[in-house]
Amino acid sequence: MEKQESIRNLKGIGEKTEKLFHILGIDTIQDLLDYYPREYEQYRIPVSVSMVRAGEKIAVLGKITQSISLRNTGRLTLVTATLKEAGRELQLTWYNMAFLKKTLVFGGTYIFRGVVSEKKNRLVMEQPEIFTKEQYQTMQNRLLPIYSLTKGMTNKMIAKMVRQVLEEKEIEQEYLSEKIRTSCQLAEYNYAVQEIHFPKNRENMILARKRLVFDEFLIFLLSVRQMKETVKNEKNLFGIKPVSETEALIQSLPYSLTNAQKKVWQEIQKDMTGEKLMARLVQGDVGSGKTILAFLAMLLSAQNGYQAALMVPTEVLAVQHFESLKQLLEEHQLDFEAVLLTGSIKAKERREIYQKIENGKAKLMRDDYCDGLGDCLPNCPVDAIHFVEREAAAYDAEAVKQNMLKKQQEEAAKQNAGEGPKAPVKPFAGGCPGSRMRMMNRGGSTQNAESEEEGRETAKSVNKSMLSQWPVQIKLAPVNAPYFDGAKLLIAADCSAYAYGDFHNRFMKGHVTLIGCPKLDNVDYSEKLTEIIKNNNIKSVTIVRMEVPCCGGLEMAAKKALRESGKFIPWQVVTLSLDGQIIDE
Repeated sequence: MEKQESIRNLKGIGEKTEKLFHILGIDTIQDLLDYYPREYEQYRIPVSVSMVRAGEKIAVLGKITQSISLRNTGRLTLVTATLKEAGRELQLTWYNMAFLKKTLVFGGTYIFRGVVSEKKNRLVMEQPEIFTKEQYQTMQNRLLPIYSLTKGMTNKMIAKMVRQVLEEKEIEQEYLSEKIRTSCQLAEYNYAVQEIHFPKNRENMILARKRLVFDEFLIFLLSVRQMKETVKNEKNLFGIKPVSETEALIQSLPYSLTNAQKKVWQEIQKDMTGEKLMARLVQGDVGSGKTILAFLAMLLSAQNGYQAALMVPTEVLAVQHFESLKQLLEEHQLDFEAVLLTGSIKAKERREIYQKIENGKAKLMRDDYCDGLGDCLPNCPVDAIHFVEREAAAYDAEAVKQNMLKKQQEEAAKQNAGEGPKAPVKPFAGGCPGSRMRMMNRGGSTQNAESEEEGRETAKSVNKSMLSQWPVQIKLAPVNAPYFDGAKLLIAADCSAYAYGDFHNRFMKGHVTLIGCPKLDNVDYSEKLTEIIKNNNIKSVTIVRMEVPCCGGLEMAAKKALRESGKFIPWQVVTLSLDGQIIDE
């Protein structure tokens, strides 16, 4: 069986099924083998009725203790049976499966597998699978593949076709040497394909996934290298020169770019202003500061008379980036208009946006004519891009000064008339919108209260947040954020704010708050916290944790950070019980 052979040649696939596979992007044998399970279902050891809990998908071993009932409602036939043990009951219900009335035996012992729910104070399992002890033993502890589906397609059908291919397909020659596989601890390719679809156990599945992930990354890196080799000598037809505005923007940001950001920006600027085409991928963790680099590149393009587009995978993210870019342009008085184009925008508004784009010397006619890689340039087939040559007026510094003064006067007039912004403009921080650095001016009665108790009571009355900064996640917080200067630092477990009702006023008031969960994040916070404490003027540290053992990791990380910072800073640990009581401070 050849890899590029059509799946239509598989036994059991007709015209209708072929179309369903096509919707999933599966047309060839290779497509089918590369359609990996999204998750796995495990047939675990059966439990007794006494251990059943609502909301679980489990296998239950039990004896049918009451007569099996068959009831016809007109539209449905209902078969019900009851398992009983130690005073606990589990009702089993099947719909339109009348044959079970004769199949199931009163007093018989079976294994039933399904999701348990609670209805009218009764535990119910609807449409459970039925096994004998012997049948279930053959399934127990196996990992069964679960595939992404489309309407009309079943998981059983995909698994059946994959199994057929694996049984008939010739073994492929391994392209990695044994030396590489041994040094990288990689499984053999054919073994990996077999075990990713039908793993004998979790260890085999993990080993298979590691090998296939290695292959994907290797192919990706080789493709990037090939693309780089292809375009590295291609001439850049767009003349871009460095501009002072980008450096001025960097200097005016409310934070300093990291050394990594500075280095990457210099490389991007060198590529964009060079003679050869740029082929660059910027990769980084969430919150590492990629977005501000994209904005700087867009500004460089705009200042050179070109247009720039920022494409993102979701509408929510598009809106967030749009708002950030608008704020950036306004704060730094950059005379460029940003527009937002998303799938949900109405036709009339969409036409208006297209018009604005056209007025900016680019006209989008059809999405499917553009590959996004510039293959159509310099001759666009739909005349969507024009090159305009004109004499530009000489730079007039005095005119620029007068224009800026005019804008300031107009803005001041708006504010005096009550039309200006009601709150201070939040500083732009680039990066992921969810990790954008912000400082909240909490002013007002709660901050100016004569006593802590008075402030607490006032805050309660107005239901006011005591959060003074953003972000709050330890993983996302910038190490050198200005709000750390002179701060009282609160390091709290995620769950603590839910457990303690007056958390904002008791702990967060007057503090910079950082939260985390060592169990969920699966990281050591100590290195990040050490940098924060070492590089900033921290006045005190308060650690708030829950009584559960996993919170001990947060406490240990904070203590380690205090120790390794080399500073003597007052600190305390507050432990909360699960019912929200302070049990130790």
